[in-house]
Amino acid sequence: MKTEKLIEKYRASRELLIQNWIPVLILIASVSSGLQIADNYSQNPPMSGGDPMTFEYAGWQLAEEGEPPYESIFDVKTPLVYTFPGLLALVSFGNPMIYHALAVIFTSLAAISSIVIAGLFAYRETESEVAGLITGLSMISITNYITMAALGIRAKQYVILFGVLSLYLYSRESYKLSGLTAAFSAGFYQFGIIFALILLGRDLISERFSNTKEIVIGGFTGFLITVLPVIALGAGPEMINQSVLAVLNGSDTQTLFGYLSRIYRSVLHLRYGIII
Repeated sequence: MKTEKLIEKYRASRELLIQNWIPVLILIASVSSGLQIADNYSQNPPMSGGDPMTFEYAGWQLAEEGEPPYESIFDVKTPLVYTFPGLLALVSFGNPMIYHALAVIFTSLAAISSIVIAGLFAYRETESEVAGLITGLSMISITNYITMAALGIRAKQYVILFGVLSLYLYSRESYKLSGLTAAFSAGFYQFGIIFALILLGRDLISERFSNTKEIVIGGFTGFLITVLPVIALGAGPEMINQSVLAVLNGSDTQTLFGYLSRIYRSVLHLRYGIII
């Protein structure tokens, strides 16, 4: 009798969890992010990191000194990772602490939003609430994804946010917006171009070439939004030199042992995410 009641309670709890999988994802991701932010701000000054300091410095120089990206620093990433912090600096009233707090909040929101949108995309593709829940949980279980977002501006959270958003918008048949957001993904880091290739690949497989035109229009619009501000500031040549030529001319002389070491470190970062 007790066993039957336990089974019934388990089934009821499982059903409740699955029915409310979106609020569950939001709650778990928000609590995880909030705890990490609280831990960082328990230290004086708050913890940051190499990448956040670089991007936030470039954004601050852009907003406060008018110094274009790629002139204040040398870095190979694409423009939005510098111009977006510049927008945050503009609304921070010239206060570095407010500026960094905004960077932490927006990057953490990007991580949380990408988790939920990835779940929504999986649900839409499979019509399974369980698939949506597991997809979101798998991202949460990658420990560095949320914890690093709490340190300030980082490119990867925005790349994944706009990337999964482009896939979700494509599944909703919003092709121009999917192309636009895929371009924004690449606008934060070059490897975000993979999402544009996925969109075009899906069109190629399904032979819906009329959609391809809309994706390209949206992508080109996003490209212009990304690069024109930098060109207008007079840093077009530096942008091409650092984010295009430096990347193409880079060489990778890593040994087989080096590649295996990187794979091993990646496994350590994923931890329980591999199981999920």
